[in-house]
Amino acid sequence: MLGLAPGQRDYEFPPQGRGVVLFVLFNSLCQACREVAPGFVPVAAALAGDGPAGKQVVLVGLGLRDHPRSSLAFAREAGWGFPVLADQSGRLLEALGGPVLPAAYLVGYDPGRGPVVLAVQRGGTDKPGALAERLAEAAAAWLDR
Repeated sequence: MLGLAPGQRDYEFPPQGRGVVLFVLFNSLCQACREVAPGFVPVAAALAGDGPAGKQVVLVGLGLRDHPRSSLAFAREAGWGFPVLADQSGRLLEALGGPVLPAAYLVGYDPGRGPVVLAVQRGGTDKPGALAERLAEAAAAWLDR
């Protein structure tokens, strides 16, 4: 796995006590993933910035059925500055019902219910600004409840 501290085997949810995580799902060999990956740079900036949901949303890239080195190289090429994990086994992909890649899941955490999916983006987007706005609004609505 990538993006974890050395020796760390588990990923805390919600990370660092924050209540919203954006999981960006990809495979380094997926052409559509390569085309849209740079579009998540402004999404990350919008969600981590000074807006209503800023600094309360954690982004995590998930390379599905991907080698950790390939996932890391993919993230570097795309200009991502957020943690990246790799699921070589494909178990996560199967657990999610084999989503169309790329995909993004905005997930909130409710102590009584556990993880709650707030928004889903399947496939690519040619409007990262609109996606960033939609995800930021969904995160802000969850955090303001």
